[in-house]
Amino acid sequence: MTCEDFKRNLSKMNNKENFDERMLTEIYNAIKSDEIIMPTEQTGLVRESYLWKLMLKRSSTTGEKFLHTPSGSYNYDIFTLVWGQTMAALSFVFEKSNYDLVIQKSIQGFTKCARIAAHYFMSDVFDNLVISLCKFTTLLNSREVKFLIYFIEKIFYRIYILLQINDNLV
Repeated sequence: MTCEDFKRNLSKMNNKENFDERMLTEIYNAIKSDEIIMPTEQTGLVRESYLWKLMLKRSSTTGEKFLHTPSGSYNYDIFTLVWGQTMAALSFVFEKSNYDLVIQKSIQGFTKCARIAAHYFMSDVFDNLVISLCKFTTLLNSREVKFLIYFIEKIFYRIYILLQINDNLV
């Protein structure tokens, strides 16, 4: 709706008189710059869009303070919280899917989890990953699993060393 449409909609609404043109223009601009969203409309994408605009508006003002942290400050904490559910989801998709592309993506997910675990020295995550992957093979014998875990821990250490060398080169 344009400003002219807004004024036309409100014509003769002030005791059969028109409102002041300048006042209507100010009201129109105020509504346009700060959209009115009713609580019942605040669902889904409309709600997310509204909250995003609100956050951007608040961040541009000096009244509220936001803590700016370096990129990646909370990666370890977030991964600690989500690795179990991530492994469960990847295992489920890997086990149930019949599509090569989906299986390939789940393997990439396992690989990325392993890299993150190696970067943060999270051997329990890495052990869980190995055990999860053993479930899909014939390596259910406990002696074979222990050997595989030992072997993977060696690989885990090598991945960490490579990550450290890569970080030093950058």
